[in-house]
Amino acid sequence: MHYNESFIERLFRESYERFTHPPNSENDLLGYDPNFFLEQEYPIQCGRKIYFADFYEPSCKIVIELDGYNYHEKDKKQIEKDKKRERDLVMSGYKILRFTGGEIRRNPTEVLTEIYTNYCKFNIKN
Repeated sequence: MHYNESFIERLFRESYERFTHPPNSENDLLGYDPNFFLEQEYPIQCGRKIYFADFYEPSCKIVIELDGYNYHEKDKKQIEKDKKRERDLVMSGYKILRFTGGEIRRNPTEVLTEIYTNYCKFNIKN
C-alpha cells in the first residue's frame, strides 16, 4: 500500500500499472507513448499553498483527482475546499481531470483511456 491511499486510489493505481505494462507489449502495437507517467500524491506549489494531487502527469501539468463519495461529495465543506483547490490549480496553469469513485469502480480502463487521450492532446501542444 502506498502512503494512506483510499480504496479508489488503490484501484486506480493498480489499473494504471496494468494499463502501462500490459502483457505481451500490447501497447507497443497501439502506439502507446512510454513517456506517459503518473506520479501519485504529488506535491504541487500554488503560491503559498502546497496541494497533493491524487495523481499527476508532470510533462503536461495534468492533475488527476479521484473523488470518492464519502470524502469528497458528502461533506459541503469538503466540496468548497475542493472547488477552491481546483481554482487555485487552474489559475496556476494546471489542467484538472476529476473522476468520481463510481467511474473508477465501473470502468477504470475507460478513465485511464480518457486521461491518456488528454495527455496525447496536451503533449502535442507542448
